Amino acid sequence: MKNSINDEPCSCGSGKSYKSCCMKKKYTNERYQRLKYTVEDVPFEKARIVIFSDNTTPIGVKLLNEEGTEIKTSIVEVQGLYKRSNSNKSDKITYTIPVSDEMVLDPNNELSKYDMILVVDTSYDPYANIKIAFTSILVCLKEKEYEDAYGNKEFIYKKNFQLLEWDATQCNQIENYMYTYAIEFLRTKYKENNILLKTAVIIDSCLGSIPLYNERKEPIFESYYLPDGFFIFYASDKGDKIQNKLMKECNSEAQKALKEYKESLSSENTKC
Repeated sequence: MKNSINDEPCSCGSGKSYKSCCMKKKYTNERYQRLKYTVEDVPFEKARIVIFSDNTTPIGVKLLNEEGTEIKTSIVEVQGLYKRSNSNKSDKITYTIPVSDEMVLDPNNELSKYDMILVVDTSYDPYANIKIAFTSILVCLKEKEYEDAYGNKEFIYKKNFQLLEWDATQCNQIENYMYTYAIEFLRTKYKENNILLKTAVIIDSCLGSIPLYNERKEPIFESYYLPDGFFIFYASDKGDKIQNKLMKECNSEAQKALKEYKESLSSENTKC
């Protein structure tokens, strides 16, 4: 299937296209971005954050010590959050974006910098003696770009969806195992054709470890580190960005398959 992700029916079920519905939806909860960055190992007690703009940087952030001297920093991740209605709960992170020392003005545009988008989600019953898991894998391959009537860039993607059923009873890190499976499958497939595609990998777990995965400082599963050309994004299925929409699609398919499987087991047990 070839289409623009923004032109697809919105996953909320309204019947409208995504860009005419939840992409423009105004939420009542306050939403904001948070920067996660590394700081050079120098002693300081207080720091001042300065937002700046110049000829080379549309918008940037500097960290200054008490004397006004800049402390070297490097932004590694941008997080999107919203304030919950229940003030006793911490703010909800709906997405993260790996960056290289730059601000993100439009999270949706960040995905356009990648040649391919890989979304992986797994559903299973953690209390079952035999853990049958269902993993949905969505691959969006960028084919071409164009400008809409307002001069905004749109991209045409070729989408491929797979649903895998497998026995995860002996697997300790079920989600992480399937992340490595999907990543390695794509890496091997395109390496054989001498093609290196910059790939955004969207997952909905391991939130605290994602920066370490992207920096190749921590393995995703056992001894498997993220290969070159792959970058991990986080997305919940409840946000309003494109990566949230794609995750919701994958999550819905995996949850649906698990539900049907459990219903079939229940039906068989009833017959017995």
